[in-house]
Amino acid sequence: MSDELTMVLTTNPDTWSGSALRADFRRVAETVRAANHATGNRDGILDDVDDVTSVLYSLMEAAQRLPQLLNQIDKGVEDAYAEGYVECTDMSANEAVARAGIALEQAATTAATLAEDLKAAWSAMDKTYRSDRFFDEHDVEDDDSRDGVA
Repeated sequence: MSDELTMVLTTNPDTWSGSALRADFRRVAETVRAANHATGNRDGILDDVDDVTSVLYSLMEAAQRLPQLLNQIDKGVEDAYAEGYVECTDMSANEAVARAGIALEQAATTAATLAEDLKAAWSAMDKTYRSDRFFDEHDVEDDDSRDGVA
């Protein structure tokens, strides 16, 4: 298995399909998993506050978009049920759709709160910068990388 994760999302609405979107969301989940491993197993991955700030901003943007997506998923489930396309094995389809709707509404609210919390963290970090002490502690004798020399 490759250590490299390549992410290509379906961004052209003309090519969207259920299977393409499922694959896109699988890649998103794998990206988060890979980031968990990268930040948990290696010292220094996010030592640069610019990296932290950028990651927080991207997470904030994703979280801000989740409530709309969750609400649209809920509407899609309700529409499919209304058109007779939903059945369930262990409860009535009506009960399953109702439970899903409640859970999706709660998830949308939680995502909105997450977005606000991430915005607060990003806003605080956006005013920080990496001190020169970072370079002093991490440089080796012949390292010219911060001067742009490879």
